[in-house]
Amino acid sequence: IPITLKYMTNLSTLYLDNCALSGEVPTELGQLTKLTELHLHENDLLGSLPTELGSLTALLQLYMDNNRLHGGIPTALGKLVNLEHLFLYGNQLGLKSNNGISDIPTEFGQLTKLIQLRMNANRIRGTIPTEIGRLTLMEKLTLDYNRLSGTVPEELGLMKNLKEMTLYENDNLMGSVPSSICKNYAVEKIVTSCSLDCTCCTCV
Repeated sequence: IPITLKYMTNLSTLYLDNCALSGEVPTELGQLTKLTELHLHENDLLGSLPTELGSLTALLQLYMDNNRLHGGIPTALGKLVNLEHLFLYGNQLGLKSNNGISDIPTEFGQLTKLIQLRMNANRIRGTIPTEIGRLTLMEKLTLDYNRLSGTVPEELGLMKNLKEMTLYENDNLMGSVPSSICKNYAVEKIVTSCSLDCTCCTCV
């Protein structure tokens, strides 16, 4: 990705998905503060997500899925308060480095406009933050194929627009899926591991 993109300061959309791009995501992208859509998915990008992406506060869509990104999840992404779609799946973000954490940042609770949060297949560790329950517009939450532990927070039942949630292949998740989630009339599909108790889930 050429760093000279930083001079295109009026750019509002940048679609470079499925372009066989390699190398690291340049920190200079953080200077494109008018971006509303940034699509870099389906490439061969390496390294970590730059904390500078947290400056893109006009973003509505951030698609970084299906690359080879690692190094944790920058807490600075919690500043993207207008974000509606955040796709990070199919990377290795749970492999930590200095600029991120291997857990789901609690700062994601500030992303109250999120409709889809897809973070499956990332080797993410730690627990599911209770702050995710603040995302009341959320319709799709995918966290399968990670290394999450602990219990499913009761606060997730506050997401009254939730239609789909996937939690399977997190062998250290325990307990039950809160009944408040199952009582949500919007729910269409919840998929968990069979080790979790749930009255409304499909277990695999």
